Amino acid sequence: MLSIGSSSRGLAALLFLSILSSFAIHSPEGNPDAKRLYDDLISRYNKLVRPVINVSEALTVSIKLKLSQLIEVNLKNQIMTTNLWVEQYWNDYKLTWDPREYGGVDMLHVPSDHIWRPDIVLYNNADGNFEVTLETKAQLDNRGTIQWKPPAIYKSSCEIDVEYFPFDEQTCLMKFGSWTYDGFKVINSMPARLRRQLNRLKCRVVTHPPTAYA
Repeated sequence: MLSIGSSSRGLAALLFLSILSSFAIHSPEGNPDAKRLYDDLISRYNKLVRPVINVSEALTVSIKLKLSQLIEVNLKNQIMTTNLWVEQYWNDYKLTWDPREYGGVDMLHVPSDHIWRPDIVLYNNADGNFEVTLETKAQLDNRGTIQWKPPAIYKSSCEIDVEYFPFDEQTCLMKFGSWTYDGFKVINSMPARLRRQLNRLKCRVVTHPPTAYA
């Protein structure tokens, strides 16, 4: 009979193997059908071209920000440091396929720098680092839906007034948008949101209306 400790370890190992197996199925490195699909998709793909059928139409990119950690609020230098997941979703009509032709593979994980990506940056950064630095893989399905969720540590400029501390309320804006495309080429379909309430630090997040990239 297994003890509670060994049983827990067994379940953890089983869960890890299940996750690893799932990743292998959808990764070009672990599945011949996935590799063949990847080769077919990328062989004629140009990542420099915005993925729209008509060059005059705008591409909709959805952005969600998930706050992992509020690292620091520097009152002296008026800088807020945050650890965020910058979730981005869009559709690429050039990355579609029929799963029946590839052994039922309907999802693929690919290096994000192998496909077109929206160049979303933090406009009001305080240290000159505009973009995410970790090149995580992107997930795409057979309908051409792309999900890319890179983590990043941002230092953003924030006007902080502590005259009425501890009864003050601070609003720190983080302005995200495309660096090269205007609102006629790439459109933000939803506001960037930080959903976590920061009660411990006596501050809260305020959601602003969605705006097109400038």
